[in-house]
Amino acid sequence: MITAAEAMDAALRFARPPYDEANVVQVDAEPARIGDVSVWKVKVEEVPVGPDAWMEIHWAPVFYFVDAENGRVIGFATERGTTMLR
Repeated sequence: MITAAEAMDAALRFARPPYDEANVVQVDAEPARIGDVSVWKVKVEEVPVGPDAWMEIHWAPVFYFVDAENGRVIGFATERGTTMLR
């Protein structure tokens, strides 16, 4: 079984391209179950920083589901819905 830190790393590798390098990305993980599969539910939230941060759009977090056994991202959820990759 992978650790929370490994799950967060897997989610960030999967999600990294769309995130703005100038902003801070907050990441948190909690254990969960999807059907009969143990997963880490990893919350990734981009937080604007700097003097103009108050003018930036504060996007809703994205949740990534990382298989707790092999460390693969098996799905993700946004405020609009959930997509499972397997």
